[in-house]
Amino acid sequence: MLIFNDLTVSQFMGLRSGSGLSPVDGGLVIRALVSSMFTLRYEHGGETVGMLRVVGDGAFLAVICDVLVLPGYRRRGIGTAMINAALDRISQDMPDGMRIPVMLTCSVEREDFYRKFGFAALNRDVQGVAMQAFVKGTA
Repeated sequence: MLIFNDLTVSQFMGLRSGSGLSPVDGGLVIRALVSSMFTLRYEHGGETVGMLRVVGDGAFLAVICDVLVLPGYRRRGIGTAMINAALDRISQDMPDGMRIPVMLTCSVEREDFYRKFGFAALNRDVQGVAMQAFVKGTA
């Protein structure tokens, strides 16, 4: 079952841990959840087994991030259901006829999965290059 805007810090951290990702600070998770356009979690048998967040400005850009499905639940259509629901929600929140870029980053082995939804690597000559930088905290 897909549930919007009901993802808790504990669920977020549990999905990260269950997916083999490093632990994160709970205070930062709260900040991330509060700053999201929306969150989505997938519940199966009373257990949260998948999640994603969408961040952006709510007008001109959306970024899908933190897409996680617990290993024992992968390849069951959960990721597909979550991405479709997120794209539908973004579309419903936009004025009729308006188009915005929806971005994401993924590992090389997941590119084919995201292509099914219309995602494509940016063409350097047409769209420029997606770039990132890591900034180290000093607080």
